[in-house]
Amino acid sequence: MRVSVAAALLRLFIVCLWTALIFLFLFSTYGTRYLSHEKSINLFLWPMIIDEKVIQQFQKETGIKVYVSYYESNAELYAKLRATKGGGYDVVVPTDYAMDLLVNDKMIKKLDKTKLPFFDSIRPFLLGNYFDPKNDYSVPYYLGVYGLGRNKNAFKDYFPQASWALIFDKDRINYKICMTDGPREAILIAAYYLYGSIDGIDDPVKLREITTLLIEQKKWVEVYSSLRVEELLASGSCPVAVGINADARKVMRENKNIDFSIPKEGSFVTIDSFVILASSQKEDLAYQFINFLYRPDIVAHNSAVYGFCPPLAYMDRKGVACPSPDVFRNLEFFRNVLSQEQIHDLWLQVMSV
Repeated sequence: MRVSVAAALLRLFIVCLWTALIFLFLFSTYGTRYLSHEKSINLFLWPMIIDEKVIQQFQKETGIKVYVSYYESNAELYAKLRATKGGGYDVVVPTDYAMDLLVNDKMIKKLDKTKLPFFDSIRPFLLGNYFDPKNDYSVPYYLGVYGLGRNKNAFKDYFPQASWALIFDKDRINYKICMTDGPREAILIAAYYLYGSIDGIDDPVKLREITTLLIEQKKWVEVYSSLRVEELLASGSCPVAVGINADARKVMRENKNIDFSIPKEGSFVTIDSFVILASSQKEDLAYQFINFLYRPDIVAHNSAVYGFCPPLAYMDRKGVACPSPDVFRNLEFFRNVLSQEQIHDLWLQVMSV
């Protein structure tokens, strides 16, 4: 009799558990999507590259619901996609070095360029780069050029030429700086300052020298940030800040005393591109969304709001941060010359001091 009662209670518990799970699913976001069979697409994006108004316009024009999730670093993007095998997302926008890894991991679909009628209008220098030589997988969108933002009011007697020495040379620095909080970017910029190249820096001696330089630099770093560059420059809290051209352009619109320049030694460029994940079952909707974003009026809107170079070659570059092809050719990429483990270990040493 005891066995029978126990078995009945166990069955009742299992029924209640499954009822609760089904209830939670049906009333969750995913359950609602499943029941309604709505046309929808899931994006995983950087903040501040697509205006929310543009998303709303796409939904209104097409009837396709757009679900957007945001990430703050390529490391976060890559870790999440690897952990889930890309599940749950259709379109993502990785930076070149992260895309290089995703291609190697076979996590991205090959493009059908016949479904992208605008493709031949993309600026030529955005195409054919190291991470996707034939652009089999990626549609270039957001170009970022690294350089130095400077508040001229902090240099009353002499406004120095832009140089990486302004953030690394202790004999020249008597002010606070904003340094990028991206470990890869900080490490490779330091390597470039020391050696004029990022190739061959996995040598143990060079890694120690890079570490020493970044630890020394901490004495005059006010803050490590990639998101507060505009605020810190405009307020004068950091007369010199490492940032990208689009961010600097936004603060320069209202502050004539702010300058942005590529250091004389050279600098780095990043390209963020739209890709379709291999796990996506909504390829047609993904193409529809990408084509919408490359419509001239939509490109013009996003470019104006966020200050980045419009990816379409025939569009006016006035008022946005767009390098010439000659300047672009002399810029370096944050290539995968160090492993993720090397970057993590080196940055941990710097931050722990």
